[in-house]
Amino acid sequence: MPRGEIRRSACSVSPAVWRTCIFGAWTLLFLTEVCAQSQQRPIFTCGGNITGESGVIGSQGYPGVYPPNTKCVWRITVPEGKVVILSFRFIDLESDNLCRYDYVDVHSGHAKGQRLGRFCGTFMPGALVSTDNKMLLQMVSDANTAGSGFLAVFSAAHPHERGRQDARNMVTG
Repeated sequence: MPRGEIRRSACSVSPAVWRTCIFGAWTLLFLTEVCAQSQQRPIFTCGGNITGESGVIGSQGYPGVYPPNTKCVWRITVPEGKVVILSFRFIDLESDNLCRYDYVDVHSGHAKGQRLGRFCGTFMPGALVSTDNKMLLQMVSDANTAGSGFLAVFSAAHPHERGRQDARNMVTG
């Protein structure tokens, strides 16, 4: 074959194959867009009452920066006879050794009963377990430094399953 000559038979595509490829590309683009719209990220608000076997809780605006000067309270309720197991998946709040400025308090029960912990900075506690079927989360922020907030998951478990559930969360978390 002379120099500079392109061997068209190896590179040519028939018009039918070309149309099929274009149609396939547009179809793929359309399906990608539909899937993206149907799997949009949830919108997290400031507090609320949450009931069910399991769920996800995030600070207001997560994963964006949480607003200043807020106090948000979430009340989790799982079915009677079960306990709440809460696991933080992400936490980014203003850091302070005593958690005085921006923090998340976690309480067993809804009436600020036993405090299970106060968390700030990027410290990720282990699974937190309520003594009954209710748990309260309260996030407080001041006027200054802010972060991305928090993302946590909760699930219901029978009281005697707590150890097994905690172990499962450690393996899958």
